[in-house]
Amino acid sequence: MSPATAAAAFPAEMAVQEPPPPPDATSGPPHAVDGRGTLYEIGDRAVVVTKQGGSRSVVPLDDPSDTRFDDLPHMDLSDGRSLRTTAFLAWSAHVRALIGTGRVFETTHRPRKPYHTAFGVAGGLLVGAACFGVVAAWLHQPRTSWREPSRIEWAALLLLFGLLVAAGLRAFAAAGRMWATRRGSYLRVDARGAAFEPDGEPVPFPDILGARPRGFIRCTDVVLRDGAVRTIPREDGPLARPDLIFAALR
Repeated sequence: MSPATAAAAFPAEMAVQEPPPPPDATSGPPHAVDGRGTLYEIGDRAVVVTKQGGSRSVVPLDDPSDTRFDDLPHMDLSDGRSLRTTAFLAWSAHVRALIGTGRVFETTHRPRKPYHTAFGVAGGLLVGAACFGVVAAWLHQPRTSWREPSRIEWAALLLLFGLLVAAGLRAFAAAGRMWATRRGSYLRVDARGAAFEPDGEPVPFPDILGARPRGFIRCTDVVLRDGAVRTIPREDGPLARPDLIFAALR
């Protein structure tokens, strides 16, 4: 049997398939590769992240409550655009499309009673001070009053100090968040603008000068044109990042 006849005897699906070549700057969707070999491919609805070992994850761009695109690295795509900027623009287009169809985003934080706020703030400050006080007291004790710890004891002390510092920071953050939101808050975003009262008139998006995230206490300060500042606590849902929502709608 001649080679040509032998090749024709096998069905096409049994032919050896060559692996696809790696993407280049002129083929496939816009993409970028970082220094660790992770491939980022961006489309209209998602960013597909493929690590060097073959594992894949998807960062959606059509969900207003999913802002993981903001954690993408700063790098350029194969077509010269910025990866994070392109992802934000695609996410913004979906947000504007939802708002244009009549979708309403709303979040409410009810004010606590004054004595609840007072006890909560005082408790957070006391717990934070106690955690850092324990660490400071140990660090400032006289060296003559303790023996040199072993390696295992050093590891246990470092773990203990790390837990104390983390607990102290969380307590201070909780106290700050409770104080910042003591008056409660309300935010509704629709096609007309943003309303900060349940029955209030919406503020047009051009009159919202900006929004400053306060990551430590998990709140966002919304700055209006008249100088007013509205503090919105970060919650789950589309308004978890009001700063990105306003940036998309301005």
